[in-house]
Amino acid sequence: MEKHDTLTDCPSVLEQYDYFYGECVDFVEPESGHAPWRSAARPKIDYRVRPTCGRGWTDIHELDNGVLVGRMDWCIARTLDVQCQVFPDTLSLGLMVQGRSRTILSSGQDWMSLEGDLMVRHADPGPVVRAVEAGCHTSGVSVDIPAAMLETLHEQGVNLSCIGGRGTYGGIRPSPDMVSGLRGIGQRMLALRAQHSLLARLELESLGLDILLKLLACSTASASVSCSRAHTATRWQTALDGVLDILHAEWNRPLTIAQLARRAGMNELYLKTLFRERTGQTVAAYLRHLRMQHARAMLAAGNCTVQMVAHHCGYAHAGKFAQAFRRVHGLAPSEVA
Repeated sequence: MEKHDTLTDCPSVLEQYDYFYGECVDFVEPESGHAPWRSAARPKIDYRVRPTCGRGWTDIHELDNGVLVGRMDWCIARTLDVQCQVFPDTLSLGLMVQGRSRTILSSGQDWMSLEGDLMVRHADPGPVVRAVEAGCHTSGVSVDIPAAMLETLHEQGVNLSCIGGRGTYGGIRPSPDMVSGLRGIGQRMLALRAQHSLLARLELESLGLDILLKLLACSTASASVSCSRAHTATRWQTALDGVLDILHAEWNRPLTIAQLARRAGMNELYLKTLFRERTGQTVAAYLRHLRMQHARAMLAAGNCTVQMVAHHCGYAHAGKFAQAFRRVHGLAPSEVA
């Protein structure tokens, strides 16, 4: 079994995928290949199956909005059994256009993806094994949505909770009428030779966005056949525990998201999303509520004036402190003092 680790200091999602394929012995870059995102106006990666291992190809194109459109069409001579250790911080929606593959999660869950099935990965679910039988002609397309775009969709009221929280990996079996339409788009995407034609590249981008909308609609309307989030707890939940400890210990200090993320060793967007999933609140709302709990206790003790408590809670003006206090407790600070 081959094992691949994503470079932890690599900021680009495209570079992370490039590292994975570059380390896989079954794939090789075309002779003219180089790190294309460093020089091309339209970044992409492109790999071919080594002639001694089978036939086929895979490529991933990065659109201007940060969405990644991936395609693969291959037949490997031997059983392909690859363990992916770390994944990019994206929401990945993959469609099996032809063939089948087996997925095994670190939790022990496993399932067989067939033609027309969807694979949904949200951020990093931990180690995942993907297995494809020798001689099985397999093709598919995928769309990766960056974390920043997911955050924007969430802020605009788009409910994506049914596709699984961060750290999940699941398989979805759409209804037969959905499968026909999805596979049709997938086959058109695979037929394009986007590296040789600007028009083909533009059509691939259009089809990629079209299938993205349909995959999102399909994933929210279909039942998941398997889903696991086992890995989220160990690495990032421990970091989140540290953030909560900081908030409770330093509630009266001027803490920022950037400071908390840096001290926890995690991405700011990831911190905000995980924090909301754990507490049901934003970091700012949680900290404000925590400060108001301490403020009420100090006022009830009778040793401090409203102005003194406001200053201790980080408020320069008693009026703003009173507004925050009333939002949390439903009464004015003077009614407690």
